[in-house]
Amino acid sequence: MPEARRVERTGFQLGNHVFLPQGAPAPLSRLALAQRSPISGAKPPACLERVAQSGGPGPTELLRNGEFCGHGEPTYSVFDLIIEGDRELEVSIIPAEDGGTERFLARPAKRRGDWVVVYSRAWCSEGRLTGEVQTVPADAAEHAIDPSGHSRFRIAIGLEYPPDCASADDVTWIAVAVESTSGSFRGILCSEEWP
Repeated sequence: MPEARRVERTGFQLGNHVFLPQGAPAPLSRLALAQRSPISGAKPPACLERVAQSGGPGPTELLRNGEFCGHGEPTYSVFDLIIEGDRELEVSIIPAEDGGTERFLARPAKRRGDWVVVYSRAWCSEGRLTGEVQTVPADAAEHAIDPSGHSRFRIAIGLEYPPDCASADDVTWIAVAVESTSGSFRGILCSEEWP
C-alpha cells in the first residue's frame, strides 16, 4: 500500500478552508463538481461586512454550486446580505456604459433612507476588493434601474477566490443574486470579473 503524502498547510485560512501553498493541488472535495460547496465560516471582505453566512433557501441557491465562478476556481463563498438587521431590501442598479454594472445598491425596504453599496467597480484594484462599507444618499439612485419590476428582495453575494488567496479581500469574481420576497422573480443581476 503506497504511503500517503502529506502536504504542509502553510497557506491562508478562510473559514473552513486552507489555501495551500502555490502549486499544491486543491483538495478533491473542492474539485469534484458534484461535491462542491461554498467555504463555510468565511469572513467577508471589509467592504461587505454587513453580510452574514448563507443559511437557508433563497437567492443563495443560485450561487451555492459555484457555477457563477467565471474562472472555474473551486474556492468560493456565498453570503446573504443583511442591512441593519433586515433581509427584506430594495435594490437599485446603476449601469455601466459597457452594459455591465457600475454600482449595485440596496437598502432596507421598510425604512428607506440611504443606500448601501453592495458592489462597485471602483472597489477593484489589482484583483483585490478595496474600500470599506459605503453608503450613498437616498436621492443618488433616483435614475437607477430595477430590471425585474419588483420592489423587495432578498440578496445573496458570491465571491470567487484565486488559488493563491492570501486575504478575504483577494477576490477574482463577484456575483449578486436576488429573489423577490413574493418568490416570483429570481436571478443573478450582477456578475463581474476583476480586470
